Amino acid sequence: MRWGALGLLFLGCSPASDPPYYGTGGSPGAESGGSSAGGSAEGSGGAIASGGSGGMSSSGGARATGGVGGAEPAAGGTASGGSGESGGASSGAAASGGASTADGGTSSGGDGSGGATGGAAGATTCDGECVLEWPLIGELSREWTIANYVDLDPTGGIRDYKNGSRAYNGHLGVDIAIASFRAMDKGIPIYAVAPGTVTYVHDGEPDRNTIASVDGCTAVANSVYLVHADGREGRYLHFRTNSITVEVGDKVATGQKLGEVGSSGCSHSPHLHLEMYDEPGGPLVDPFLAGLWREPPPYDAPVKVMEVVLSLGPFASVEAVTSAPPSPTRLPSGSTFGLSVITGGATPDVVEQVSFYRGNTLGFSLPSYVFDGSERHYMRWWEVIADPGEWRAEVRLDGEVVESVEFVAE
Repeated sequence: MRWGALGLLFLGCSPASDPPYYGTGGSPGAESGGSSAGGSAEGSGGAIASGGSGGMSSSGGARATGGVGGAEPAAGGTASGGSGESGGASSGAAASGGASTADGGTSSGGDGSGGATGGAAGATTCDGECVLEWPLIGELSREWTIANYVDLDPTGGIRDYKNGSRAYNGHLGVDIAIASFRAMDKGIPIYAVAPGTVTYVHDGEPDRNTIASVDGCTAVANSVYLVHADGREGRYLHFRTNSITVEVGDKVATGQKLGEVGSSGCSHSPHLHLEMYDEPGGPLVDPFLAGLWREPPPYDAPVKVMEVVLSLGPFASVEAVTSAPPSPTRLPSGSTFGLSVITGGATPDVVEQVSFYRGNTLGFSLPSYVFDGSERHYMRWWEVIADPGEWRAEVRLDGEVVESVEFVAE
């Protein structure tokens, strides 16, 4: 088995006006091959790496204006991922028997569990300032990851609430990304972060957009606007087509399902973009800086594998990876197939390694990759020649097997 054409790409999931994926082989601001030098694969089955192509990068771009509920205002710039933890996520389905106020009861969740329970879920009013519950459920860095925070620098630079650069210029909200379109197709619910009244709904727009630049983008996002019980406005964008479950005028409880994650509007991958305002049309609020989350996801989330993707042929693009059909279990011997690992999380110095085994015998290992903490939502892919036999590809993080896929080449 041999491999080549290694692509290293950031998944820069962001709002209605999205920058593209970023190839690590080039500088932000110019289209890049994202190439990676090859070298010899380790193990008895050694192989020759031929380098290969990566993805695109882009910067700048005019601010998208859009109409009400349309493409959200956002400037271009360097988008990369983000971090997140599932603690305190809201579970709409588990909203029964909740307390009558948002600050009553307790929320579970914590690392990896997701899902608020008890008093927070199902609340219909707030006692003063609303405490926010997380809008997606699932395990930290596996089901979702924060791709971008609010950009707090008004001067043209980038500054998130931790004085880092996990945003892009002019970004107005929090981007919560899921792994891929394959994950989106399963139906990933979005829940209300606080009780409120629905003031705007727009649905029916295409939800598989992969728009690479904000410059000139006029696509309209499927959206829901809520005026929460404390008067703040929440704007939820990029819903999956025809998934929105509320109407204008509806009274919404904390943890109630609003729709499903999509990629409508000026978006290039499935994610929720959430904006908060002090009041409708009022000043922008960063819920992290303001301390509004009941259990805020940590800034440096641990790196975890979101998906391992196999393809019957080589991947021709980022979209080919994120939109791939279910991974095959049988491959023609001698054929070239694609393998990709999609990760979430932002912890530096984590070592990722992919190794191929035939039975208990190591065939070879792909060159390892050391995370620097900037990846947050990240993809690597390879082209591999399938030698005959029963194979197992193992993905290790810091030496521990965290995912494996099995296939037969015949």
